[in-house]
Formats: sequence, C-alpha cells, structure tokens
Amino acid sequence: MALAVIVGWAGLHRAEPIEILGIKTTRSDAFVVASSAFVLANLAILVALLRMGDLLSPLNSSDFTKGVERVMTHSSLFNPFAYFGPGLLSRLHSGTGFGLLLLCWWICYASISTLLNLGKNQSALEAALLVVGILSLLAIHRFQAKLLGRLHEIDPDYAAAVMKANRVRSVLGTVVGIIGLVVFFEIQWRLWK
Repeated sequence: MALAVIVGWAGLHRAEPIEILGIKTTRSDAFVVASSAFVLANLAILVALLRMGDLLSPLNSSDFTKGVERVMTHSSLFNPFAYFGPGLLSRLHSGTGFGLLLLCWWICYASISTLLNLGKNQSALEAALLVVGILSLLAIHRFQAKLLGRLHEIDPDYAAAVMKANRVRSVLGTVVGIIGLVVFFEIQWRLWK
C-alpha cells in the first residue's frame, strides 16, 4: 500500500523521468515494475484464498468450528471474513476489513494508472491487474459461501448471525467500490485534461 501511494504521488507529477524512492526511471518502466508487483501480490492473495476455501471441506465439525473462529478473528486489518458479534457496531467493525481490502486495491490500481502511456505491454498489465483483482473478489465470495454453507449445517444460529454481518460487509464493499471508482475517474480526468 505504501508503494502504491509513493508510485501514485510520483505519477501525479507527470514528470519524465520520475523519481521513486531515490531511483530515476521512465514512467513506462515504473509502470511495468509497479503493476507487475501488484499483479504478483494479487496472485499470491488469490492462491491463498483458493487454498483456504479448499481446506474447509475435509475438516470435521470440531476442527471446522475452530478454523472458522481463527479466520474470523484474524488480526489483519484487511480481513474480509472478520466477524465480531451480532450487534450493529460489531457488524460494522466486521465489514471494515473487506472495505479496506477493496480500498487498498483501488489505491494500487489508481496509482499505476498515473503512469500509463497506453502502450501495448501496459494495457496487458493493467488488464492482468483487473482480472486478478476480480478473481480474488470471486475467491473471497467462494470462501464465504463454503464457510456459510458448512456453518449452517453445524450451527444455523451462528450462520444466521454471520449472514447479517455479511449484509453490512456487502453494503460497505459496494460503497467503497463506488468511491474507488469515482476517485479513479477523478484522477484520470485530472491527468488527461
């Protein structure tokens, strides 16, 4: 995330060459390096999410419940599966990880877009970031569906409470997604006017 802010800041100045962390480079080269790093980071997240979803199936009920609690209470600020209780504030708190994860993705995407010169390789890398980001979002939903399906079999009341938190998470995710899109287009408009 810090790299995204640094890259975005350097890109907003529209200078050629640009300087990032004391290294002078062309905008095109900076785009390739930064977007490749973001694509690789997104791929690592995607693989981890797919593995997590696959690990749910073979667990017995006791281990599944322990695993669910561990995932939902993981300390990551960007935890898209967080669950902290049935109250409204707890549900809001539960949804912030997903919202922050989306916000982080939008910041990364917007930052590399400040470096675009619309070359062939750049378009492919930009498309790769979009595709991997969407696949990661689908993997989050896949994991959540598997988790809720199995949790409903084991403890329907707990599953219902988590579903209420998911509604808040969905609203927060939609709001952050819209804000990210608006900010992205605002940056684009300022850069290309």
